[in-house]
Amino acid sequence: MPTSASLPALALALALVAGVSASPATPAPVVDVNEVISSLLRMFYIVDPYATSFKTLDEVPNYVLKAQPIFIVFLLLEMAVLLALNLAKSKNAPKLPRLNDFVGSVGAGIIQQMVHLIVGDFELAAYIWVYSNCALFHFSPQQDLYVWILAFLGVDFGYYWAHRGAHELNIGWGSHVSELPTTSATTLPNIRLIPFTAHHNSQDYNLSTALRQSLTQGFFTWVFYMPLAVCGVPPPFFAVHGMLNLIFQFWIHTEAVPSLGYLEYIINTPSSHRVHHGRNPYCIDKNYAGVLIIWDIMFGTYQSEKTDEVVLYGITHNINTFDPIKIQLHQHLAIAKNVWNSKNIKDAVNRVFMGPGWSPDHMPHLRLGDPAGIPRVPNLIKTPDADIGYYNPEILGMQKGNTAGNGLATIYILTNFALTILLQMYAQTHISKLPLLAVILSTAFCVLTLWNLGMMFDGKDAVKVTETVRLVVLWPLFVYYLGQAGLEELLGDVATQGLMVAVPAALCGVFWTTVFVGGARSAESAASEKKSVKEE
Repeated sequence: MPTSASLPALALALALVAGVSASPATPAPVVDVNEVISSLLRMFYIVDPYATSFKTLDEVPNYVLKAQPIFIVFLLLEMAVLLALNLAKSKNAPKLPRLNDFVGSVGAGIIQQMVHLIVGDFELAAYIWVYSNCALFHFSPQQDLYVWILAFLGVDFGYYWAHRGAHELNIGWGSHVSELPTTSATTLPNIRLIPFTAHHNSQDYNLSTALRQSLTQGFFTWVFYMPLAVCGVPPPFFAVHGMLNLIFQFWIHTEAVPSLGYLEYIINTPSSHRVHHGRNPYCIDKNYAGVLIIWDIMFGTYQSEKTDEVVLYGITHNINTFDPIKIQLHQHLAIAKNVWNSKNIKDAVNRVFMGPGWSPDHMPHLRLGDPAGIPRVPNLIKTPDADIGYYNPEILGMQKGNTAGNGLATIYILTNFALTILLQMYAQTHISKLPLLAVILSTAFCVLTLWNLGMMFDGKDAVKVTETVRLVVLWPLFVYYLGQAGLEELLGDVATQGLMVAVPAALCGVFWTTVFVGGARSAESAASEKKSVKEE
C-alpha cells in the first residue's frame, strides 16, 4: 500500500541509488574525506568565505549537484529516526513518509533539474545582463570578504521578498476563485503560490518535501535580486550564495527536529518552516525566510510554532493528485482560467496582480482577499480522529489489504523511480558531452515515467496503456539513441543492450503481473464483501 509500509523498500532504493551513483562503470575515485566534510558543512551554510569566492562563473562548482549524495544520506537518517520514534510509540511521533508523496516530491525536483538543463538558468542570465549593463560599483579583489558578506545578506534578503511576493501576488500565488463559490466569506478560496505551489502542495512534511521544486520559480523571482547586480555584486558571488541558500533550506523540512531555542530568533529552523508550510489559519503568510529569520521578525511576518495545535500541511484546497504535471502547473491553469472568465479588463488584471483570495465579487477592496475565507482545520490534539482531507488512494485502485498486489506495485514503482533518478544524475554529470536532443529526450522520458507513476498512485486505468507503450516502444528506442550518444561507451555493449531489451521486458512482466494480481485480489475481496453483506 502507498503508506509507511513501503519505508524499508524506499530506504533500500535510496541506498542502491547512492551506491550506483557513487560507483559507475568507470573505476571509482578515492573518496575525498575533506570534500565529504565540506559538503556536509555546506548543508548548514558553514563555509570558508575565501574558498567560496570566485572570479568567474566557470570556476563556481555545482554545489547542488555535489549535495545530492548528502541529500540521500539525510533522507535515510530521517527515515531511521522517524521509524524509531514510531516503533517506540513516542507521543506525537511524526508520520512516516508515504511512497506516493515521496515519489511526487522527489519527482518534482527531478523534473525541475532536467528542464533546467535545457532552458538554462534564466535568473542567473538576467542577473549577468543587469550587472554588465547597470552596475554602479565595482569591487577590487582585496574586498572579496566584504563582497561575500554583502552577497550572503543580499541574496537572503532578496529571497525573503521574492518568497513573500510569491505569496502576496496572484501571479505568484494564484487562486481558484473561478472554480469555487465566492458568495460568502466561508467559501472564499485562499490557495498558495504559483512558483512555490509545487513546493507547498504536499500534505506531508519531511526532507523529501524540500526537493518538491517548481519549474517556474526563477521566471518570477529574478527581479528581486537585481538590486544586488546594480550594487555591483559579481555574478559568481550571486551564483554561490544562491546555491548555498537553497541547500541550507533542505534540512529544515522535517518534523524530526524540535524547537531550537534561541536559534529560532536568528535562523530559519524546522520549527519555523513547519509553520510556513502549514495550512492552519495562524500559519498563512508567515516565516518567508531562507536562512535568517530576522527578516520575518523585522517585517512582521514571524510566527512561532504553537504547542497546542498540530500543524496540517498542504494548500488550503488540496489538489488531490500525484500527477507531476498537475503538481507543477495546476495553479498556472487556474490563473489563466480566472483571467479568461473575468468580466472586464480591470478584473482580469487584478486576477494577476492582486493578492491571494482576491475576488471582484466579495470585498474587492481587500488586496489579499478576505482572511475569513481561509478554511479552518481541526485541532488534532483535541480531536485526533478528525477528518483532515488526507489524500491517500490505493495503488492502481486496489482494495485495501491486498498485500501481494501492493507489494509487487511497490517493487515496480521503486525500481522505475530509482532508474529515473539515475537517468537524471547521468544527464547532469554528462551534460557537457551530451547533445541537446539527448537532454531533451531524457527529460521527456523522466516526465513520462513520473507521470505514469503518478497515474498508478491515483488509480487511473489509462496507465495500463501508457505504461505498456513506454516499456515496449519508447524505452528501447530511447536507450538505443542514448547508446549512440555516449551511454554505450560508459556501460559497454552488453550492458546497454540489456538495458535496451531485457530490462523493459522484465519490467513489463512485473507491471502486468501486478495489474492481474491486484485486480484479481481486489475482485475476490469485493466478491467476498458482497457475499458477507448478503448473508447478513
